[in-house]
Amino acid sequence: MFAELLPAIVVARAFTTSQTALAHQILFRRIFAIAENDTGKPVQFRHIHGRGFDTFMADGHKGQALGMLFIFNHLII
Repeated sequence: MFAELLPAIVVARAFTTSQTALAHQILFRRIFAIAENDTGKPVQFRHIHGRGFDTFMADGHKGQALGMLFIFNHLII
């Protein structure tokens, strides 16, 4: 039934004691830098670049959302 779907892969899990946007921006940048160093390819998102990550999941509190917004703004500028 779901043969056409790609499997989900957990790329990273992180635990933090801060919920600020700045803390999450730093966290996401470091995770993406590690991924880029490991793979030799830049982190990309399908909705921005036409390829790359299709889905990005987090629990979605305000600090995470704003931190990721800063990352997306950096990627498209």
